[in-house]
Amino acid sequence: MNHTRMLVRCLACAAAGLLIAGGCEDGGDGGSSPATVDVTGSWQGNDNAGCGSGAANLVQNGSEVTGTCVYDSGEEASLSGSVSDDFFRATLRGANTYTIEATVTGNGMNGTWSGGGGSGNFAASRR
Repeated sequence: MNHTRMLVRCLACAAAGLLIAGGCEDGGDGGSSPATVDVTGSWQGNDNAGCGSGAANLVQNGSEVTGTCVYDSGEEASLSGSVSDDFFRATLRGANTYTIEATVTGNGMNGTWSGGGGSGNFAASRR
């Protein structure tokens, strides 16, 4: 399975899952606003290209987020990132590196993913 498809599946999950960079500065809004949402939990999602789905388990401590993503194929990727206000940014590191950015509302998130030579939109919901 190509890595872009696997990432998309995971990102769709995470979204907020899919998105969380170890070097992420401030959540991308130019400030250091505290998190107003908590992304802790299990997320399931799909991308808009119909590439599939995956699952992400996230843990938020303050504004920092860590976790794992499991693709339908069984492959895993590590996640690291942050939340600022309701904005979630993450990096997934597996066979390739991908970035996700999403707006979180309650038990849902919508955003974008990029990396591995591709990009797209995704939606995810907390299970």
